[in-house]
Amino acid sequence: MGFVDSDDYIAPDMYEKLYEETIKTKADIVICDHFRVEQGKPIPRTSFAKNQIFTREDLMKELASDGLTSYIWCKLYKKELFEEVKFIEGYNFEDLAILHELVHRATKIAYLHECLYYYFINPRGLVANLTTKSEWDHFVAWYRRTAFLKEHYPDIVEGTYNSLIYCGTRAYWLCEYRKKNELSQEVRKLLKAEAAKMLTSTGVRTKNKLRLIEVLM
Repeated sequence: MGFVDSDDYIAPDMYEKLYEETIKTKADIVICDHFRVEQGKPIPRTSFAKNQIFTREDLMKELASDGLTSYIWCKLYKKELFEEVKFIEGYNFEDLAILHELVHRATKIAYLHECLYYYFINPRGLVANLTTKSEWDHFVAWYRRTAFLKEHYPDIVEGTYNSLIYCGTRAYWLCEYRKKNELSQEVRKLLKAEAAKMLTSTGVRTKNKLRLIEVLM
């Protein structure tokens, strides 16, 4: 299975190459790199320096630290992975919210060091999407990933803390600014529940610890 957003486009041979990689490596998921298309100019975005094969545990470390993009596109999946994994209707960042669950159900993941997907950036859309809902959804997606890793991969859950704090504090202040007090307090409550671990984690950057303290104060 593969996915292409309506605004984007792909290289004519993208799925052929990804499928050939699944045959060669017997991988459950195959990932390629992508171009970020800004003002008509494709800018390459790569994750690693060469083709690689990952176990689920190794790739989960990359997802925890945001070392690999969590876009659902630029990947080919065995359809069986979706038998128990469903998109969350009505939410933005639905790919970020479920990709770790797909990887958890995979045995082997292959990475192809080649940009085959073209991700179109609409500058107007970047401004339009800055809403309390989009920021809340972004935070919730990272909160879901943190909770999932805490249950299944406790040794690497700390990798999510920097992204969780960044998205959470961003959502909190936007909700405060837009007078969405109930939502901002819900964000604060969820951050507070993990605060002790995040503030004592050596992997959390100092600026993020200060962001968190500011919200908690």
